[in-house]
Amino acid sequence: MTTAGRPFEIVSPATGVVVASYALATPADVDAAVAAARAA
Repeated sequence: MTTAGRPFEIVSPATGVVVASYALATPADVDAAVAAARAA
């Protein structure tokens, strides 16, 4: 899981309140996930 990626927030359209906040994956995160899946 990354904490280095660009932040991404999910906002409730009904209330305008942020209901979730994530760090988007970086290309390095994707490469690591693919490598781990191939090794599994």
